[in-house]
Amino acid sequence: KEPIPDKDMGICRACLVDGCDVCTTKGQDTCAKCQPGFTLKEGKCENDNKYYWYALGGFCAFMFLFFCAYMIDLFTRPIVNEAGLKHALKARSLSKPRMPPDEGGARHLWPVSTNLMKQVVEGVGTQLQFNFQA
Repeated sequence: KEPIPDKDMGICRACLVDGCDVCTTKGQDTCAKCQPGFTLKEGKCENDNKYYWYALGGFCAFMFLFFCAYMIDLFTRPIVNEAGLKHALKARSLSKPRMPPDEGGARHLWPVSTNLMKQVVEGVGTQLQFNFQA
């Protein structure tokens, strides 16, 4: 029933043509009828939408290059407000949840592996929120 003899594998197989619906019986990888969305050209099936795929690939490449150029622009800009940056980083650090003070009075950050459904870190409301999501 399969029209192509494959001597390497020792079997008869279907033709290896992308988008082929009916293979020819000539014993070669050629197609007689293509699936919908493909056009038959010289025994091969060509995708009717290949130019749309090319356009999508070009658009994605353009967006990637634009994103890379934008990130390079951001990273090469000078810092114009050093005091504001230091204040913002300090405020960010102080807003992180910290453990109760140890013997030396230091308050370390909670470990990432903390189970927020069992350990009260930021109050009962946060614990109830994580219990609700579980």
